[in-house]
Amino acid sequence: MKFKTIALTAGVALIGLVLVCLPSYNGLVNSEENVDKGFGIVQTELKRQFDSVNTTAQTVNSQANFEQDTFKGVAEARSKAGGALQSVTGMSSKQLSEDPKASEKIAEAQNSIGNVVGRLMSIQEAYPNLKSGSAFKDLRRTIDNSANRVNAALRDTETLVTDYNKQVRQIPGKIPALLFGFRAKPHFDAGAGKQEMPDVTNRR
Repeated sequence: MKFKTIALTAGVALIGLVLVCLPSYNGLVNSEENVDKGFGIVQTELKRQFDSVNTTAQTVNSQANFEQDTFKGVAEARSKAGGALQSVTGMSSKQLSEDPKASEKIAEAQNSIGNVVGRLMSIQEAYPNLKSGSAFKDLRRTIDNSANRVNAALRDTETLVTDYNKQVRQIPGKIPALLFGFRAKPHFDAGAGKQEMPDVTNRR
């Protein structure tokens, strides 16, 4: 009789634990997926930003007759930006979300892309006739929008990471997190990656 009572009590406790953990488990799964999606959006927007600037650089180089050294700085900046971008986009969004250096890598990618824009603006100043060209008009129209999209994605992702980590560390989410191996994500600082692009809209 005593054994049956213990078994019944243990069974009720187990059912209770399952009922408590199940919603928290599902919440953790959804939150982790949202974090991964957030980093995926950051990767996509950074790639789009780089492609936009890179296309402008290629167009300017093909449409103007520069001395070899004039465009060398742009080419070097593009190469560096491509490498920095690869460190962000060359892994899955899940891997990026678990990378302790994600903030630094994203910041480096944005700074490198911004450096390409700065180099292009220097060429624009040196060759005023380029200001009326379609390449720079397109750059002026797109650079602020692309930077805003990246920064918005960074802010959203930071919020998602913070919310997920709270679920992992707080009761009741902490119980299924321990049972099923959910781990807190490395701290993600959106401000570390925020980049103000060179102002191209007010240049004349």
